[in-house]
Amino acid sequence: MEQYKSPFEGEPLTTQSIDDNGNMTFTVTARALTPLRARIADAVAGLIVGYAVLVGIAVAVHANDPWAFLFFGGSAIACRKIIHRWVAAEFEKQTVMIFTGDGFAVKRGLFGTWESFDRRHNHRFALVHHDQAHAEQREHEHEHREDQMKRRVVFRKPYYQDSYIVSFEYLGQRNDLMAVYGRPDALAILARLKACDEVMEAQSRNGRGVPMTPAEEWGDQPGTIPETV
Repeated sequence: MEQYKSPFEGEPLTTQSIDDNGNMTFTVTARALTPLRARIADAVAGLIVGYAVLVGIAVAVHANDPWAFLFFGGSAIACRKIIHRWVAAEFEKQTVMIFTGDGFAVKRGLFGTWESFDRRHNHRFALVHHDQAHAEQREHEHEHREDQMKRRVVFRKPYYQDSYIVSFEYLGQRNDLMAVYGRPDALAILARLKACDEVMEAQSRNGRGVPMTPAEEWGDQPGTIPETV
């Protein structure tokens, strides 16, 4: 029999479990760079590569061996993308979100506190541009005009302009879940949260959501024998 791919594979990490009452729950553990952490990760990765190059130069001069520079400096330059990915992974911020039949809870960061919402109220997940995106854009435009006056070319990497807020809109009120640098990562987290929410709606058998099994397509009927297993 053909085995279908689970919609909850890959990132962000999503685990399914059963609570003490026999109801299904989803736990989504999302890790992502914030714009500030992305800036710091870029700086740290650049320092590591620069330090390796300086070590290569120093060793090559001291030992009068140009191969030392190629070993230290050349290897660091060639592996700079790998170094950047490793550093970026260390700077990612973790956010844990739990879906239950009637609730949704979020914990931001390792030392954050849990914040809970009632899923039975009107809600939705959305993606909005980072609040500081426009300020960064205006700053870059001003610096670009100064560069033109001084006849120089400087590339300024956008961080907040390429960042998004994953938001939980609760009765029309915005509740920010996490800031994410990079649109693909933000979209992946948003899609996973929406998928979990749809499945939990079906599990609640309230006429909404996406059923995972044929039994979930039908709500409890009069005279239904309750499940005991």
